[in-house]
Amino acid sequence: MPTRRRPTRSPAGSSRSRPAATCPRWASRGTLVRPTSRRSPPRLRTRSVRNDRQNPRHRQGAGDGSEVVDDEEVARRRLAVQRLHGEPFDHAEGVVRALLAVQAQDVEPSEWSIGMRAADATLDSIRAAIDGGALLRTHVLRPTWHLVHRDDLRWLLSLTAPRVHVRNRPRYADLHLDAALLDRAAGIIREAVKGTALSRAEIGEVLTDAGIDGASGQRLAHILMYAELEQVVCSGPRRGTTQTYAALDELAPDAGTFDRDTALRELALRFVTGHGPATRGDLQWWASLTAAAADRALDAAGDVLVRVEGGGRTYHLAPVPEPPAPPRPSVLLLQPYDEYVSGAADSRDVHDPGDLLRAARWPRYSGLVTLDGRLVGSWRRHVRSAHVDIDLAADEAFAGAAGEALERAAWHYATFRERELSRLTVGAP
Repeated sequence: MPTRRRPTRSPAGSSRSRPAATCPRWASRGTLVRPTSRRSPPRLRTRSVRNDRQNPRHRQGAGDGSEVVDDEEVARRRLAVQRLHGEPFDHAEGVVRALLAVQAQDVEPSEWSIGMRAADATLDSIRAAIDGGALLRTHVLRPTWHLVHRDDLRWLLSLTAPRVHVRNRPRYADLHLDAALLDRAAGIIREAVKGTALSRAEIGEVLTDAGIDGASGQRLAHILMYAELEQVVCSGPRRGTTQTYAALDELAPDAGTFDRDTALRELALRFVTGHGPATRGDLQWWASLTAAAADRALDAAGDVLVRVEGGGRTYHLAPVPEPPAPPRPSVLLLQPYDEYVSGAADSRDVHDPGDLLRAARWPRYSGLVTLDGRLVGSWRRHVRSAHVDIDLAADEAFAGAAGEALERAAWHYATFRERELSRLTVGAP
């Protein structure tokens, strides 16, 4: 049977101040939660590595047996640069600019990814940034939606859309969507959204009226993805709970000449600064690059980025100040595609040593639970009109201080959703 934790009204001891609600002290089994003391972290030991194509460590990530960073330090630094502990970003736009993109095939979980990293980000402010066009939701980087700041979207699409089309070719063929049909449909959509925003269903009707057969279901979804990748449309303002599409030209005017080498360097700098330490494989997967393009990007940024060895891998990281030691224990309730996970496809074992994601042990659960940066379980939430219930499936018992950290994380989510936390349960996977 699950262990039921019945929280009181709201948490205390949070290391991150939030404006949405104040957090009076609360008791867990009669024990007040107090801030964890912070020790001075160990200094990062770096070793000079020549930044050229003849260096096999840069090309293949091979080490020489001299381990410089361990998995714990890699995770600690990633938590810090993503502001999952320590000082949060000021607002939603700052989060997305720093991460470069936030995976967002499901809108509400992506809002939480932003909210947990920003001091002033409420649901209303995040949605206002999206509806107002500062943050745009579209297909970019990979065949899925991301939230991207409007100032970054054009060059990211120009750089990565061709490779996403390559990944989509088998699916285009399965759906009988050839290049001529896709181009024709994109042109029809371009005219339809001038000066307005349309829902998916409305665009489907426009295409059907124009003689495009089967403009529904997955065919329509991939026609719209093609139009997004071709810089025709992106997200428009919501109509209640309905997402719309608007003309990209009206929300993010063309930035002018695109230079691929400049874009590759910018991609490497921004990705590593927002997600690092990161491997070449992490960057390659995240942005749908070829191995050669990922190498080229990291080489171009080699005058800024630092390279270190650890666990048989070469990591790239930005020369930022030594991050503070995180509070221990520290619990995070992440959305399933949070950048902490999706930004580390090649080095995922740093966060997931038990390969729990691949095992898919929690099919009914909709989020990921970390304890001190390590994946230990999954969670789901039931949002009611005035309260939220949270259930976990985890290998950890979450007793003592870990249980108190879990309750703080649960209250953080409830406060963001402007609800009371009425139930928190922990059960076995």
